[in-house]
Amino acid sequence: MGLNIKADSVEVSEVSNGLLPKGKYRAIVHTITDQEGLTAKSSGAKYSRVNIRFEITQGEYAGRSVFKSVIYEHETSEVAANIGLEFLKRLYVAGNCQGELTVESLEASSEVEISVIVQEGNNGYSDRNEINFVSSVKEDAKPVESGTTEGW
Repeated sequence: MGLNIKADSVEVSEVSNGLLPKGKYRAIVHTITDQEGLTAKSSGAKYSRVNIRFEITQGEYAGRSVFKSVIYEHETSEVAANIGLEFLKRLYVAGNCQGELTVESLEASSEVEISVIVQEGNNGYSDRNEINFVSSVKEDAKPVESGTTEGW
């Protein structure tokens, strides 16, 4: 049937949907969608990726979402696949995941620290947030303040 929702039943939050400032944020993996057998428009190459939704857990931006698409298989670019696999392994380790590296194990991960940058838009697209690194939360460290760039 597709999309068919009574608009009056949807609550709109007062949270700003603008860009997050560059910095480190504590976050959890909220959802992951696995997309297999996609076709690149430019080359026709087949690839698979996961789309990850992280939710900020602390500070001024708690409750906000940041998204990351990660290619993990690519029929013509081993480099692209390896970059994605490395990110997924870092997330797996940082989140204290157990068992095989799967959507389910990543969704069950514990809180992690993500590094967010602002990627300049081009070709008519607006600026956007990009997650460029993920690491473990140091339990003995003080909570990361939203938008901090300390240590960079």
